[in-house]
Amino acid sequence: MNKFKYFISGVLIGSIFVGGVSAFANPEIPKSITKWVKLKVNGITTNENSAFVYDNKTYVPVRFISEQLGAEVGWDKYSSTVSINKPIPEQDENNPPVIEPEVKPEDSTPKPSTPAVEYKKLPQSSLVGGANIEVYSISHRNNHTYVYLKIKNTAKNPVQLISNEAYLETSDGTYKQANVAPEDYFRFDQTWYNDIREDETREGYILLPSIPKNINQGTLHLKVLQNDGSKNERESSVNIEWEN
Repeated sequence: MNKFKYFISGVLIGSIFVGGVSAFANPEIPKSITKWVKLKVNGITTNENSAFVYDNKTYVPVRFISEQLGAEVGWDKYSSTVSINKPIPEQDENNPPVIEPEVKPEDSTPKPSTPAVEYKKLPQSSLVGGANIEVYSISHRNNHTYVYLKIKNTAKNPVQLISNEAYLETSDGTYKQANVAPEDYFRFDQTWYNDIREDETREGYILLPSIPKNINQGTLHLKVLQNDGSKNERESSVNIEWEN
């Protein structure tokens, strides 16, 4: 009988079934115990007579388990109710808890590599919107870079090169005709201010800010306007390599 006093004073409660768990207060002392077992909570082990198996159920002391988990146990004898409550720690307003930022694991998925750009020596051609564009030379003078090209219109409707939107993209930066200083506007090639009609060929240059002479590769971007009333614009990109 002394073996059961431990469970009564500690509020004996709990039952573990196969396929589920249930807890209840049992005021009756078991008459037949099949096995005494040890109980370990958070690494703390009770003595050998702290839990037992009875009628295929395992009985454990609620108070011991609750206190090891930082909870408080109460017993209401009038309603025969066991209460388990874990107190909420008070927060110091002057020292709020530090919330560590969530560290997301690095994405180990291999990222697709960017294909290397293949630059080709001048002259190079591109067909866009019926306009056959041939870039054939680049030179440097008057603190500017000149890109020479020919455009032949193979379409029935007239086309026009929008020279002010032309730019050359290099490893050193992007060079645009639109960035030429206003005092140098008189150097713009007026060839591109007129339509290029069917089977007509126009030859001229694009004026750009000065590109360093150690740069000899880049992508030339040109825009062609279909001057047939539709105002459709087509863009051409040519990867070029030149000699300085």
